[in-house]
Amino acid sequence: MDDRLAIVSVQVKRLQREVDNAEWDGDVRLAQLARELEHFKRLEKEGVIYEPKF
Repeated sequence: MDDRLAIVSVQVKRLQREVDNAEWDGDVRLAQLARELEHFKRLEKEGVIYEPKF
């Protein structure tokens, strides 16, 4: 696997966990994490498997 590519489904799972934790902890990064999660969910819905990290 190329280190320059992110697997979209893995990112969705990771970000969902981070958003859940941020909500629970009152983390100030919640809005940014939620935007990033929505981006990856949209890619997943469109059938994108890999997303470049650069």
